[in-house]
Amino acid sequence: EQAIGAARRAFDDGVWANAPASQRSAVVRRMAEYLTARRDLLVSTVIVEAGAPHENATTIQVGAALDHAQLIPDLYLQLAQQEYNPLPPTGHTPSGRVAVSMNVYEPGNIRNVVLVGHSGAGKTTLTEAVLFAAGALTRMGTIEDGNTVSDHDPEEVRRGISVSLAAALCLTGT
Repeated sequence: EQAIGAARRAFDDGVWANAPASQRSAVVRRMAEYLTARRDLLVSTVIVEAGAPHENATTIQVGAALDHAQLIPDLYLQLAQQEYNPLPPTGHTPSGRVAVSMNVYEPGNIRNVVLVGHSGAGKTTLTEAVLFAAGALTRMGTIEDGNTVSDHDPEEVRRGISVSLAAALCLTGT
């Protein structure tokens, strides 16, 4: 609760959103190092709390997440801090006698949401519902039909469970 509250305050107060990319990347890198140093504890917790087999907990549920956590800080620094937005323009910037319209993704307007939970908790279904509600999908996929956005790997479709991490983009008007 305290960590979540501190993170929320840091974002709402602008401390995080206004920090340079290098500073945010360094914080995420320290968090990844902290979690990686506790890999065995995390694996044990996933086995006990979620009933995951040791191999799954070690390689997928904890291992893959920690591998990604170590890559994210460097990948983040490679991203442009503003990017062209192909959506219909919402404003314009005067440029002489011509108005140039271009949306940008500014770091302060980007929200990254991570869904974490044990197997069968409903992460895939929630992802489908959020994407559908935001208009990113014209209809929700189902695990039973094997047509969800985040479970597209043939092994995931065959088993009816998520095996890999997945990312989904959702743009909103807010």
